[in-house]
Order: sequence, then structure tokens, then C-alpha cells
Amino acid sequence: IHQKVPLQSFLVRIVGLFAIKIKGTKQTMYMVCMENCLNMVRGLRPAHVFDLKGSKAGRYVKPDGSGKAKGVLKDLNWKESFFKIRMPQSIMTNIREALTRDVNFLRAFNIVDYSLLVGVNTQDAHNRRRFWISVIDILQLFNMKKRGERFVKKSVLGQKDVSCEDTITYATRFLAFAFEQVFAEAEESGICDIGMQGFEAFM
Repeated sequence: IHQKVPLQSFLVRIVGLFAIKIKGTKQTMYMVCMENCLNMVRGLRPAHVFDLKGSKAGRYVKPDGSGKAKGVLKDLNWKESFFKIRMPQSIMTNIREALTRDVNFLRAFNIVDYSLLVGVNTQDAHNRRRFWISVIDILQLFNMKKRGERFVKKSVLGQKDVSCEDTITYATRFLAFAFEQVFAEAEESGICDIGMQGFEAFM
């Protein structure tokens, strides 16, 4: 096993917060500048990108006329794809600890609605794929607006397993999905190459 960098966090790096006032108006635009989580590595770019929250309601991108779902795909597309990121136990332990730390940090600050962004490229000759992994959308508080959204979706519309939940429910569901549906221990030994831009693992 070759591990390039000890994995400490999956949280996307925010490099700047800006308020832009538009001249001649009272309008102010707020912008967040973040690191590109899907940078090209070794000439490779993700062939598929998934935004995963661990919920089901509204979490499916339907195929277009060609029969393929395009753009950023979601949780039910991931389950339908049968993708699974497999890695040796030692790396799996590192992944679990890092992601759990991130989620506990977000929960402590009352943050919800974050996603596990997963980029996947095509399989190589060694039956491996490169993955790009990051936790994004990390600035949404579980505020009155989100409480209202949850009430309307669950109590008025009768939807089940909605994305918007309280911090504890959201965190628990998010981690359960990650370690039941996304990550798994490899059934065979091999190289799992971890870097800041992603890692390679057996499917």
C-alpha cells in the first residue's frame, strides 16, 4: 500500500468570500471561491460526477432521449450504477476516520445539506479507476428556512427520506450511505493511491 499524503479531511477548501456591490444599484452579490475538486490528474478527468447526500426524495437524474443520464448525477443514480470504491482495510480505516471527523465538525456548527462529491473515470487495464472525492456545500445552516422546508416536504407533501433534516439525522444518514453504498473494503490486496486530488482503487 502506498499512501502519498495522510488523509486528514475531505472538506472542500474555501479560498475566498466576496461581497460585490453593483454600481448604480443597491444590489449586492455574494460569492464563494472554492478549490476545484475535480482537477485533471495525470491527464485524467472524471467521466461521471455524483452529488451524494444519502437521501432518496428528488435524488435521481432521469435519462434523456439517448437513454443516458447526463450532468451531475445523484444518490439513486449511484445505486443504479453499482459503483463501489473498494480499498484495503488500512486505507478504509483512514477514510472512515477522516470523513467521520468532517461530519462531526459540520454537525457541531449546525451545518446540513452538504454532499459527498464523487468523480469517477473509466476503468484502466489493471481493473482500477481514479476517484475524486470531496465534501462540498458546507455553508448551509439548519435555520428557520430549512426547518420550514423540512416541515412542508414531510408534513404537507408527505415525502419520505427528504434531503433536508436536522443535523444529527442528516449526519447519521450521510455516513451510513457513505460506508454502506460508496466505500467498501477490497476483496483482494492491491495499491490504493491516495492524494489530495483523489485516489485509485479497485471497483
